[in-house]
Amino acid sequence: MEEWAVEGSTAVLTCYTLGDDVIAQKKSYWQWVDLQWELQSTDNTQYLLYDGHGSTRQLVTGSVPNTTIVDDFSYDGYGVLLQNEDNFPPAGTQVPGKVGAQATSLLYAGEYFDTDSQNYYLRARWYDSLSGRFNRMDPFPGNNQDPQSLHKYLYCHANPVNAIDPSGAMTYAAQLTVADVIGQLIVAYCPYVMAGLLILTTVATLALIYELTHEYIAAGLTAVASVIMSNTKVVVKAINDAAKALGRTVKQLQKFKFFPVIRRFTPSIFAFNVAALATHPWWFMLKYNGTGNPLTATNRLWVAATYGYMMLTAPPGYQLDEFPYACTAQGGAFGPALAHLAPAWENALQGGFLGAFTRLTLKGVPQPFIVVPIPL
Repeated sequence: MEEWAVEGSTAVLTCYTLGDDVIAQKKSYWQWVDLQWELQSTDNTQYLLYDGHGSTRQLVTGSVPNTTIVDDFSYDGYGVLLQNEDNFPPAGTQVPGKVGAQATSLLYAGEYFDTDSQNYYLRARWYDSLSGRFNRMDPFPGNNQDPQSLHKYLYCHANPVNAIDPSGAMTYAAQLTVADVIGQLIVAYCPYVMAGLLILTTVATLALIYELTHEYIAAGLTAVASVIMSNTKVVVKAINDAAKALGRTVKQLQKFKFFPVIRRFTPSIFAFNVAALATHPWWFMLKYNGTGNPLTATNRLWVAATYGYMMLTAPPGYQLDEFPYACTAQGGAFGPALAHLAPAWENALQGGFLGAFTRLTLKGVPQPFIVVPIPL
């Protein structure tokens, strides 16, 4: 991905290398050569090193063991850049509270910082780290069960150390708790603790938990992975319940991928799914349509036509949510699917989980998978 400027501009351009996040950047600039403007590139690729919050802490060049630190960054809890004396502008030029141009524009929580407005770009809104507030009202009306979500300008429920808000509309607090960090450490050392976990469950179920956890770590859903790995007994029971409902053994289900629906992330969707599975136990196993399958769009249209009347009396900030999912062969008229009203933030979060699961775990290929509601 590249940032461009008009030909002949003195502005430095940046070319970013992307992976699961921004991996590196390389600077370029326009130079007048032989009566024409030419784009010149600097020699060194600069790699961005992040902390557990996703904030850029260092820029380095070279490769191990010959790395050079280009710049380092520190922040307070709300993202105010704490510059050391080496980075202060010349005496008499400082503007209190103003951050000048930095070696990278991707700073707190890995987000773009605009030096002109002194705000972070968070898609739906701009965020002022000095005040801990957004520049405009929250487009999400809030959830009465979560009073802090009713505040129209507050950043991350006044808990920025344990949360991020990359959309400018929804706080992802669950992704950044100490428990998640511990969960990641457990996953990293999972091969060494498997023997100890054997006393809790069978080898077959443990293998499923191990695989499931690593898939979600690979997908970047560390909160999900942490919950799965840190609550083995509950997850074991959930998997066994799914197998029992389908009339199969856990070992027979090992060849299928598992999609967990975790109560703490999407409480109303979890309750709806559990109720639907109680009366339709065969829905524990769904078949993914595959990427680009027109059946998914057809299923969505059917749900909208069948249950659209519910939106006439829906509270502000609520949307239709269906089960089985529209992206499965059991969705739409084929189930026929059931629907309810869910908070928009839950719908968005569940859609993100399901999208990551179908793209990264199922690889976009049509295949059966198991729905596992986890009451955590």
